[in-house]
Amino acid sequence: MKYTIRQTAQGELLDVDMVKGDKIYGEGGSFIVGKGAFEITSESGDLMSSLSRTFGGGESLFFTTITATGNAKVTLGSAYPTSLGKITLKNETYLLGDGVYLAHSGDIKVGAKFGGLSSFFAGSGLFFSKVEGTGDVFICGYGGITKVDVKEGEYILLDNGNFAAVHADAKLEKVKLGKSFLSSFLSTEGIGFKIYGPTTVYYRNSSPRNFILKFLGNFKSKLL
Repeated sequence: MKYTIRQTAQGELLDVDMVKGDKIYGEGGSFIVGKGAFEITSESGDLMSSLSRTFGGGESLFFTTITATGNAKVTLGSAYPTSLGKITLKNETYLLGDGVYLAHSGDIKVGAKFGGLSSFFAGSGLFFSKVEGTGDVFICGYGGITKVDVKEGEYILLDNGNFAAVHADAKLEKVKLGKSFLSSFLSTEGIGFKIYGPTTVYYRNSSPRNFILKFLGNFKSKLL
C-alpha cells in the first residue's frame, strides 16, 4: 500500500493506494470516498476492549475494514479538522490519547488500558487506547501533530488534552496542573502527564477541549 497525507482547507486527509488483498482498518466513520475495486465491512473486535475504548477513551465502538479486491484508492479522515501523523510499530505497543486513533494497517491489535480515575475527573477518559504489533498507525490531532524525542534524564510535561501517543514502556506520571484535582477539574486546565525519557512523544498542538471552547466562543459572538 502507498499512503499520502493530503492537505485540504478543512485539514489533512489520508489517501491510500491499494492493490488486491490490501487491507486498512479505520475508526468508525473515517471512510470518506473511494474508487476502484474494494469492499467495506464494520466490526467491533473484542467486546470489552471496544466498550473500554468507546466509553472511556473517546473512540468509536466499530472499526471500518476496507479490503481491496483489485486496484483501488480510498480516502480516510477525521470527523473534525485535524492534522495527521504516522507511527510505525515493530512488535511494540503505544498508548494513545482520547480521539487520536484514525486508522492502521498490518498485524496490529487495537485495545485499551485503564488510565485511572484521576484522568476521568480531569476531563479525560478512563482508558487509553492501545495499539500493539507490527504495522503503521495513523493518528490525528487538531492544530497539528508534533513529535518530540525526549532524552535520558529529561522529561516533557503535557496537558492531558494535548497528549497524543507514547511508547507503552515509557515512564508516565500524572501531575495536577491546578493546586488540587478539584481546581483542575473546575478550571480550563486538568491533569498533566510528565513523561520521562528516553522515549518519543507525540502531542496535539491544540486539545479537543480548546477546539470546542473556541467554537462555542465564535458561535456566541455571532449571536450577539
